[in-house]
Amino acid sequence: RAEGDRREALVDPGRDFSYQTRVVIEAEGGGTYPLAVGGGGDIELSVARALPPLVTLSNPTNGAVVLAGERVNIVADASAPDGTVSQVEFYLSGFRPSVVTNPPFVLPMTFSNRFGVGIQAWVTDNHGLRTGSDPLWIQVRWPGPPNDDFANRVNFTGSFVTVTGSTANATLEPGENSPLSGGSAWWAWTAPESADFTITAVSPIGYRPTLAVFTGSTLADLNLITNAYGGDDLTNSSARVVFRAEAGTTYPIAASSG
Repeated sequence: RAEGDRREALVDPGRDFSYQTRVVIEAEGGGTYPLAVGGGGDIELSVARALPPLVTLSNPTNGAVVLAGERVNIVADASAPDGTVSQVEFYLSGFRPSVVTNPPFVLPMTFSNRFGVGIQAWVTDNHGLRTGSDPLWIQVRWPGPPNDDFANRVNFTGSFVTVTGSTANATLEPGENSPLSGGSAWWAWTAPESADFTITAVSPIGYRPTLAVFTGSTLADLNLITNAYGGDDLTNSSARVVFRAEAGTTYPIAASSG
């Protein structure tokens, strides 16, 4: 038998990491409502004259990439329409749950290894009602090289010159139209004279370097001049291109190895 109160009808099919299903109904005082519950095993059935609390994860966003060793704040926005928020629990795959009892409901985290992390928040109000947020996933990766982004490309010049660097953990930027599918680090070579030049990328044995040379000054207007892939066997650890360069022209160079 339900006490007199009006409530907005809502069905929550339990799209979360729990084993709960919940309905919110508009009940009439004195009305008797038969309840049928399916499923196997023991069941706990509870009734509360209150709307359930609400919770969403506002940071990070689903699919976000987080650098290992970098602090990230996991932020839950929680409210209780018919009461007060007692606590917010943060569940992260591979970690013990963390509880925050006072707003703002923020969990600072620093991840040390590269892996995918599932995140969900659960809010509990003063009536004992619990609600889970939609789960989200983030990807933790190790920091890339300093010249991972085109904007941070390393400039150099010379007719006979060698520069060094690393492509470890390099990524592809949004909008990067490059034949290097596994991630790239960037350099920019300015030709000191008009002539035929050979550019070679060499990696340790066991890695397959790739190399691409462009013209253009922004990521959006790059034009591929030439590119090369290293050998498929463990004895060939270099990629080489030969092209005609024009004096004073700067050629962005993308390289990767894997």
